[in-house]
Amino acid sequence: MSVFFFHNFLANLTFKKPTIQKIMSNNLPAPDKFSKKKKQLLILAIIFDAIGMLTYLIPGWAEIFDLIWAPIAGLANMIMFGGWTGILGGLGTFAEELLPITDFIPSFLIMWFVKFVILAKRTKNELNQDNIGQQNQIDSSKK
Repeated sequence: MSVFFFHNFLANLTFKKPTIQKIMSNNLPAPDKFSKKKKQLLILAIIFDAIGMLTYLIPGWAEIFDLIWAPIAGLANMIMFGGWTGILGGLGTFAEELLPITDFIPSFLIMWFVKFVILAKRTKNELNQDNIGQQNQIDSSKK
């Protein structure tokens, strides 16, 4: 009796084929702007810190290369992190690159940590405000 019931149960099951859109929308949440920017700037921070540390590969030339790299790194830090944190980070990075024997300090990673870990709530709010401002501009241009 139970085998017959189970057989009828299986026979009455219908399976719907999932569409690609359903699979993609249900399984993969859309990344928010904060996590996307956090990952992008982490990769850039690692690359820029590696460039700053690579100057020690050529003995005797490290400090000369640092004179060239210091303003570039300072500006890059200011642009990457923006606001007061970017300005302070840029000045700190500039000083770190100019001072001898300080190239081992990962100044970009330190600023990334400050911006996305210590000041995470503030950074999220800033990015949300940017999204709201951009959406308002789009809405007003449609009228």
